[in-house]
This record gives sequence, C-alpha cells and structure tokens, in this order.
Amino acid sequence: MVIIFQEDLRRFFERLAMWGVMKKRWYSVSPHKEIDLVTLAVTNLARKRFGALIVLKGNDPLDRHLKGGIPLEGKLSEPLLESIFDPHSVGHDGAVVIEDGQIVKFGCHLPLSSNTKEIGNLGLRHTAALGLAERSDALCIVVSEERGAITVAREGSLKKLDNTDQLKNILEHFHKERSPRVEKKTLLHWVGENPWERAIALLLACGLWLTFGYQTGSIRRDFVVPIEYRNLASDWIIEEPKPGNGHINGLRTGI
Repeated sequence: MVIIFQEDLRRFFERLAMWGVMKKRWYSVSPHKEIDLVTLAVTNLARKRFGALIVLKGNDPLDRHLKGGIPLEGKLSEPLLESIFDPHSVGHDGAVVIEDGQIVKFGCHLPLSSNTKEIGNLGLRHTAALGLAERSDALCIVVSEERGAITVAREGSLKKLDNTDQLKNILEHFHKERSPRVEKKTLLHWVGENPWERAIALLLACGLWLTFGYQTGSIRRDFVVPIEYRNLASDWIIEEPKPGNGHINGLRTGI
C-alpha cells in the first residue's frame, strides 16, 4: 500500500507540513494585476506563435518536481514573459514558474505524464504540463507553437480554451482557491451559526455529564490481611495486633 500510494502519501505529508507555516501571502503585484499580465502575455504569445509553458504555483511545494532551471526572482511583467519565450532566448523551451507575483525560475523541466489517452497527439509541453498537474495543485498554461492554441492543465486534466476570456476566468478562480476571503464574524453571528449542531452538542455533553460525572461518591472497602512472622530473633517479644486495625501495633525487644 505504501509503494502504490507513495506519491499521495508524500503529498499529504507535504501539505501537513505546510499547515504549520502558513501565513498571509504577500504579492509583489496584486492578484488582479497578475491575472491581467498573464492573460495579456499569453494572448500575445499565442498571436506570435511562440511556444510557452507557464506554471502558477498553488499551495503544494514544487521544488522536488522541477529539474534544472535558472533562478530569476524577477517582478512579473508582460515584456519579461515574452522575452523569456522568444525563440532566440536560452530558456524558451523550459517552463516559467510564477509565485506570488514573481517569476522565480525559468527554463525548468517538469515531470512527464504517462496518460496517453489525455495527451493524444499533443506535444512535449502539454505532456510536461499534465505531468506537473497530476502531482501538484499548480496551474499550468501551455501555448502551442504550431497552432497558437492555449491549453490549461489542472488537477490531472487538460482543457483547450476557445478564447482568452476563459483563461481569465480560470485564473480568477485559481486565485480565489489559493487565498479565500476570510469574513470577519461578530459574536452574534458566531452564536447564531449552526444552531442545531450546537444544541445537539450541548445536550449530549449534559447527558454524558449526568450519566458519568454527576453520580459520584467515595467507596470504602475493608480487607482482612493475615500476618505471619518468620525468622524472628529469640529475644524479641511480639505484641499481637488489635482486631480491625490491620497493622502491627509495635515491636518490643526484651533483654
């Protein structure tokens, strides 16, 4: 079972470890601006027929899935993305990794998928995008060099998009999943939330207390323990214990 589900177990423990260090995300650019920049850059890349593979990191760590790559830590911008995927660029065949509004790496190699049914006759970029989407919660965007088509890989499946509006909607949904809005709740709202569940829990707690905790008292038991003396000195005089005490009154020696 461990061998078969080793990838799922590893992902579970990775997420478990991330829960302890989760903190409020800080973006070098706002999420809305990031969505607009990525959408515009992908549109221009598709129009120019520049092949591209863009990875937007989710909550899962990606380091163990990435091979190679050049660290960049550059602020996300449309010209930067287009220049990376220019056919004359060194790292245009690899993937770009975007995290919190920054391009952290480019020229990365991703794990390849073995799902031939999902891949079909698509190219290496689609295979790599699907491979990472099968192993993490990252969002992968692929621009086809031959047709200029845009495809998104997420949660182990590929989806070909008809227009850039679909891409924008997917990016917005992806950011909402990563950083859900936390609403401030008042005390009145907290008391009124799930009233039936709270009432049942209170009744169960009172019933358990009445059953096991309320009827308490001390219980006394008397035990008669026989006493036998062995190997005592010949000059010792033993006074027999009084009935009901359960202990030796004393030891007295005589000369």
